[in-house]
Amino acid sequence: MAGRWIDLSQPFYTGMPHSKALQCAPCFEVVYTHAEHGFQATQYTLLTHVGTHVDAPLHFLPGMRAIDEVPLDRVAGVGVLLDIPRPAFGEIGPKDLERGGPVVGPGDIVMIRTGYGAKYGAADDYLDHPHLTDDAATWLADRGVKLVGVDFNSPDKAHALRGPGFRWPVHHILLERNVLIVEHLNLEGVRPGRMEFCCFPLKFRGADGAPARVVARPLEERAPARDPWRSPGRDPGGIVCGWGWWDGWWVLEGGGADEGVPGGEGPAALPSSEPP
Repeated sequence: MAGRWIDLSQPFYTGMPHSKALQCAPCFEVVYTHAEHGFQATQYTLLTHVGTHVDAPLHFLPGMRAIDEVPLDRVAGVGVLLDIPRPAFGEIGPKDLERGGPVVGPGDIVMIRTGYGAKYGAADDYLDHPHLTDDAATWLADRGVKLVGVDFNSPDKAHALRGPGFRWPVHHILLERNVLIVEHLNLEGVRPGRMEFCCFPLKFRGADGAPARVVARPLEERAPARDPWRSPGRDPGGIVCGWGWWDGWWVLEGGGADEGVPGGEGPAALPSSEPP
């Protein structure tokens, strides 16, 4: 079973953070009001790469998939949340990805928390974000992940670190290997682990990306075949015994009184979810 859904998206609003490489500032304006028109409607102007959004391969690769052509199973599924705290302009390398949480496997969605999601709205502080190294991007692609999400502006270097001729290498490494990218996530307060993620972008025809409402819910770890729960006691012969959970059955287990002499499972078994 899975836990409750958690919203991993950042809010959209006039004045929201956006890359210094994007000159069109987001704007939201109420153009129809209850008082004048009897209903309210808001007009918004924004680029496809502000706020919580999904990058389609077309963002950097001419002729590749647009956002409305991305299969839904590429933006939803099981994956991991990694916890990799980083300071301003900090690097995230392969070793950090290995140590940040559960093992990353083929087909996973990988969300990376650095703590920068908490700075969303803090203008310059938020834009001095960490980044993935080229080796980290290759490491993720080599493991066959299908989507990488970050809690900051871009998995590439922050604008202040980009020299002349900067070519967004991390975007190219991931998108060329069909690894989608989600930016501007809010991962604060979420426990690292394996989770189910949904990152559905709006269906903008022919677009290079689109805003998305990203949500997740923790996956409960499957119980081991033998649960550590015990109802200990002693039978009249002095043998330590108790009920243990074994493959869907409550089984009476016995052992030596003092030294755990092998006694094996007892003959009693109850097909019940409750101990006897």
